[in-house]
Amino acid sequence: QEQEESTQIRIPVIVKADADGTLAALRESIVNIGYESQHDIVVDPIVASIGDLTASEVDLANNSGAVIFAFNLQKVGRDIQQKLDEANVDFRRNDVIYRLLEDAKSIFARHLP
Repeated sequence: QEQEESTQIRIPVIVKADADGTLAALRESIVNIGYESQHDIVVDPIVASIGDLTASEVDLANNSGAVIFAFNLQKVGRDIQQKLDEANVDFRRNDVIYRLLEDAKSIFARHLP
């Protein structure tokens, strides 16, 4: 069992959306990418919430190494964008779910050995 745990690849994510129903579907779809992988990927949504991206979420992503996926959100404010740039956080925003999921698959593939 110890060996199994060491082979797991944990990928922390923050999931943002414009509505509860969309958030639930997006969160589940992103987590399922890990389950469907041939590798032992555990996608860990450390935050899943509706509404605008906040400075504290950017800080959390920076400190945890999380990727932020945002669906159908308005453009982020100048201060949040600057914080994203300075922290070098991987932030993916799209208004088309399948494109956001394609981004997730390609990002997760980068974590594989």
